[in-house]
Amino acid sequence: WAALVLLGVVAWVVFSARSVTLSIEPAPDRVEVSGGLYAVEIAGRHMMPPGSYTLLAEKEGYVRLEVPLEVTEERNQSFQFVLDKSPGFLAITTTPVDGALVSIDQIEMGVTPIDPVELAPGEHEVRVRAKRFKEYSAQVRIEGAGSSETLNVELLPLWAAVTFRSNPSGARVRVGGSIVGTTPVTADLMEGAHDYELTLEEHKQYRSRVA
Repeated sequence: WAALVLLGVVAWVVFSARSVTLSIEPAPDRVEVSGGLYAVEIAGRHMMPPGSYTLLAEKEGYVRLEVPLEVTEERNQSFQFVLDKSPGFLAITTTPVDGALVSIDQIEMGVTPIDPVELAPGEHEVRVRAKRFKEYSAQVRIEGAGSSETLNVELLPLWAAVTFRSNPSGARVRVGGSIVGTTPVTADLMEGAHDYELTLEEHKQYRSRVA
């Protein structure tokens, strides 16, 4: 009787099951199908009766896949899935100054130095802004799968050190209406053209422009 019952169960499984092929790229480290009455894997194919199931697939460096699976009455069925890479990390440093504001994909992340930022795989726009320095912009590709990237940003100054000298010395220097000192004197001037003048008692005023 046990043999007859076993044959009956086998026959029921054979006639009630549907042949299901699961194609997952890249090949996962672990696959599990839960739900339904049963799910038996034979030679790379799953024998499953019609019903609702849950597919679980895991691979190191990739996002865990957990999706519903609906097996219909068709005898042969095929399902295809693609695993997404897990996020990567981007560290950003700036020279010659810290305190630069970092934005990634138009979202402010904080000021340098900042902890590595978790980003999805793919291209990301990075912008770095600091007072008196040119804005930095670049496209950075994140490989993902837990990898770490470092972006070293060298900020270019928007100013230059300009030295004013006169003969005789001691002339008062005014740049753009503001007094910066007496000659010889060095002043940090922002990018662009600046009108300046030198005045000294008992001497003619000197005016000019520096770029």
